[in-house]
Amino acid sequence: MGARRCLVRVRSLAAVVMALPLLALAGCPADDAEAPAGAAAPADLESDGDVLEVARVINQSIMESTLAVRSKLGDADVQVLADDVLGEHRAARERAMVLAGRLGLELRSTPLSLQLERDSEARLARYVEKRGDVLEHDWLEGQLTLHDEALGVLDRQLLPVASAPEVRELLQDMRRVMTADVTRIEDVLGQQGRG
Repeated sequence: MGARRCLVRVRSLAAVVMALPLLALAGCPADDAEAPAGAAAPADLESDGDVLEVARVINQSIMESTLAVRSKLGDADVQVLADDVLGEHRAARERAMVLAGRLGLELRSTPLSLQLERDSEARLARYVEKRGDVLEHDWLEGQLTLHDEALGVLDRQLLPVASAPEVRELLQDMRRVMTADVTRIEDVLGQQGRG
C-alpha cells in the first residue's frame, strides 16, 4: 500500500473516531445499561430507498466539491479529471433517483445521509478562498479522502442492506467508478509531485 493510500486510511479512521459521538444520536443507550436482547448496532438504513438516498447524497457531495473548484483549476490534467468525476457522479446520482422512481421507493433523509451532507458543506467551505496549485492539491487530496470514505460506506453500510438487484448493481458500478477514480487521482498527484 502506498504512503498516500495509508494516509487516506488514517484520515478515514480519524473520521470514524470523530463520528463515534453520533452513535448516541442513532439510538445507542445513553448510559451503561444493557441493550435489549437481540439488538445489534442501530440500523440507520432500513430499505432500498434509504440506500438509494445515501447513494444520491454521496454522488451529490462529490459533484458539489468538484463544481466548487472546477472554474479555478489551472492544470489541464486536473481539469480533465474534474470533468470526468463530475460527469460520472452526475450520471450515478440521476440513476439512483430514476431507479427509486421506477421501483416506487421513497428517498428520505437518514442520519447517515444528513451527516454526509454536513460533511460536504464543511468540505466546500475549505475551497472558497483557495486558488492555483494549493486549491488543486487540496481538491485532489480531498477527493482521495472523500472517495475512500464513500467506498467504506458502500461496503459496510449500503451493500449489506441493498436487496433489489438493480440497487446492488448501481452500488457495484459506483464502487468500480470510485476505485478507478482513486487510481487516477493518485496518478495526477504523483505527476504533480514530480513536476
